[in-house]
Amino acid sequence: MARRQPRFESSREQRDALAQRFLAACEVGDLAGLEQLLATEATFYGDGGGKVPIAIRQPVHGRERVARLLNAILFKKKYEGSQLRRVEVNGQPGAMILDAEDRVIYVVALEIADGLVHAIRSVINPDKLQHLGRVSEAALHPPSH
Repeated sequence: MARRQPRFESSREQRDALAQRFLAACEVGDLAGLEQLLATEATFYGDGGGKVPIAIRQPVHGRERVARLLNAILFKKKYEGSQLRRVEVNGQPGAMILDAEDRVIYVVALEIADGLVHAIRSVINPDKLQHLGRVSEAALHPPSH
């Protein structure tokens, strides 16, 4: 019992409903709403494959830190004209973030259990996104703000 792990797998309907609320909070920048849906020990994992300058290289731990990160990358819409499209990722609820021309910038998958989001896995490595369709160059050449 050294590590606290989710005890109960949520049903597909529960996961989908929670994911919908979570992604809606991301889209509107509802930081308090994000925090309520994240487990205390939530973790964000990024995968840029060493190819993407803006990739999150180290896991980010903790409800507040993860919520602030998600607010910065999803709500602030780093890429002009980008949109979030809800999808299933490896059997889990998630989203594709698309540029203004419907090309994939990155994908996030949510790991949900016990009625909370315990982990967010983001893939921005273009080599791992090619099977999803046209891949955007936006992540390789991020806007300067």
